[in-house]
Amino acid sequence: MEVLVLHSVGSCIDKEGWVYPLSHPDDEIPKFDECLGYHLEEVADEWLESLSIEDTRLLHKWLMYDSICTIEDVNNKRKEG
Repeated sequence: MEVLVLHSVGSCIDKEGWVYPLSHPDDEIPKFDECLGYHLEEVADEWLESLSIEDTRLLHKWLMYDSICTIEDVNNKRKEG
């Protein structure tokens, strides 16, 4: 499974927008438990706010190129719900 590692929040995200905590955030190859995933729309606000500037840029590119959604889409859905 292809994932984007987001070191600033100790997580990775797959192409379908599922976020997983990393078992060992410093490892070169991400290790994570697929049973512990949450969709990007379900992560806590603190998680999004804790992203570093670089990880935020990477996440935007990841989401835009793969047409999952954007962080703005996630925030808008939260406000509606």
